[in-house]
Amino acid sequence: YGKHIVGPHLGFTSPWGPTLYSNSLSLLPMAAIGLAASEAETVRTSQLSTGSVALLALSCVVGVAISFTGWYCRSLVTATCYTVLGVANKMVTVLANLLIWDKHASPVGLASLAVCIFAAASYQQAPPREAAGYARLPTTVARSPSPSEAKGPSRVRRAFPGEVK
Repeated sequence: YGKHIVGPHLGFTSPWGPTLYSNSLSLLPMAAIGLAASEAETVRTSQLSTGSVALLALSCVVGVAISFTGWYCRSLVTATCYTVLGVANKMVTVLANLLIWDKHASPVGLASLAVCIFAAASYQQAPPREAAGYARLPTTVARSPSPSEAKGPSRVRRAFPGEVK
């Protein structure tokens, strides 16, 4: 979905373009959610210390870094591979949850996650058709009909194996 929002029509040449564009697109909806949740009042009444501002700035930098990493990774691999990678990275989150907090997934949920992680580790990208031994059929362009034969526009069609061109 993300590649369609920041597709080639925008002309981005590096992952920074989609990163900043997608983060900019989120500003208005997030501001609306903040206003609906009365966050403006919370901001007005809060005491901002140097440490809290530094943590907020660090949080923003880390968020942009995560977004950049996601767009960069998307540019290197297929959509399926990116999704499998995302599922596989859930293991770190689940392990942190198991170690830090007492409320976590049931044994059945953990077993299901293990099956997903095994499937992700077993995933292999399908080879291109040419590399898999499939011959690409050549295309031929039919000649334009003479004015006396004008029965329609010329067509592009696939040549069949063994067909004389």
